[in-house]
Amino acid sequence: MLMSTLTWALVCWLALPAADSTAQTEDDLARACVVELSQEIKRGFRPADFPDELRRAGVEGVVSVRLTVSRNGAFARWSLARSSGNAALDAAALRLIGRLFPTSSRAPAECRLGAEFEVTLPLRFFLLGSAAGR
Repeated sequence: MLMSTLTWALVCWLALPAADSTAQTEDDLARACVVELSQEIKRGFRPADFPDELRRAGVEGVVSVRLTVSRNGAFARWSLARSSGNAALDAAALRLIGRLFPTSSRAPAECRLGAEFEVTLPLRFFLLGSAAGR
């Protein structure tokens, strides 16, 4: 059941430059992968992914996670790329990524590039109505 008062949110955002040509470059392919992973995070996020104790304490922050996709198109590993400064929030972000992208599971088609690569995604946890959530 969704909480009666929305006090949580998670946003994965990207600052992606516009492509200047119609040819698909490696950057275009990587960009498509990042966009798809972002969408999967948004679709897969559940209220329980932002723990009650953190919301009650008013904890907000950005956690950057690193996903490695193997050359065969499976998730090889994931890790913390940059801490939010709060160990519990970092752990919540890693649990979310581990649930959505388990090791050895197939990456989305957009991420099957035939070469191993890493993607770093910022996950922003904020409380709706706070300055960060506006």
